[in-house]
Amino acid sequence: MKKKLFWGYTFTIVSACLYGCMALITKNLYAQGVNVGAMVLFQQGARTTGSQRAAILSTLEPVVSVLVGQWAFREIIGGRTVIGSALVLLASILITLFDAKKKTEVE
Repeated sequence: MKKKLFWGYTFTIVSACLYGCMALITKNLYAQGVNVGAMVLFQQGARTTGSQRAAILSTLEPVVSVLVGQWAFREIIGGRTVIGSALVLLASILITLFDAKKKTEVE
């Protein structure tokens, strides 16, 4: 009886560990796939629009992440998040304005 109980516990523990490892591996592979997909799409976008525009547009990533988090996961947007998003948007606008001014002075 004790031998049967020992093997029952052993198989239960091993199967739980394997299941947990498979869950971690699956989540890790999914995250890596999403990451690689995002990088490939970003490179294609940079090739299409030019590296300077892609860099300016990539500054909007934190704002888009906050909005997607609120939309998809119902996260609560706090005051500091709103202020931070506004500062990111302001910085993107200023970069674009000063870059356009610099281009007109050079030409």
